[in-house]
Amino acid sequence: MRGLAVASPLAPASASAAPRRPRASSSAGRGNSFTMLEERVKSRKIFGRLPKDRLLSRKFAQTLFKEFVQTSCCLAISVEQDEVNTYLPKGDMWSVHKFGGTCMGTPQRIQSVAEIILGDSSERKLIIVSAMSKVTDMMYNLVHKAQSRDESYTIALEEVFEKHMAAAKDLLDGEDLARFLSQLQSDISNLRAMLRAIYIAGHATESFSDFVVGHGELWSAHMLSYAIKKGI
Repeated sequence: MRGLAVASPLAPASASAAPRRPRASSSAGRGNSFTMLEERVKSRKIFGRLPKDRLLSRKFAQTLFKEFVQTSCCLAISVEQDEVNTYLPKGDMWSVHKFGGTCMGTPQRIQSVAEIILGDSSERKLIIVSAMSKVTDMMYNLVHKAQSRDESYTIALEEVFEKHMAAAKDLLDGEDLARFLSQLQSDISNLRAMLRAIYIAGHATESFSDFVVGHGELWSAHMLSYAIKKGI
């Protein structure tokens, strides 16, 4: 599987947007839209080629989908009110998958998603995943409790940890499980410090909230990545 990438959909507030190329003005088939998408990705110099199992930033994943929508019905590009037929060299096709929270809701469903991806014969894949079902609400609740100076945020954080630890133990094993749990514990420690700061201040900025909530998507992406690796 050359070029497999797993990502989560939301963009961090600190990410900077790249300049846009001119929009296309006439229609083309599915293959050409993917070729244009490939050219746009390369022109942004975010990644020349995606290495296997690369975990994309959420900003890049969101940008990639937006560019696909913009290019899905285009060939000729309008420049200064003149139509110019542009030759677009053929490139590798992308297979794009998006799995929501319900699809990622349990270890069994994550395994099913991994099997779907492994069954896709495309050489280059982009997989976008959401947090496990209900986890995003749990993460927002952490922020709400902390900024309300409700000390039960510590109990709620432990519930988040237990949920992901249990899912990982059911889904993974060996070195992959050890690596995921080590990262999970490190993340929980960082979240505990962040939530403590929010508790003391009695306020959470948007960037602080994004930092806390975004971990749910990162964890589901990591688990899926390990599950795919296990099945190769």
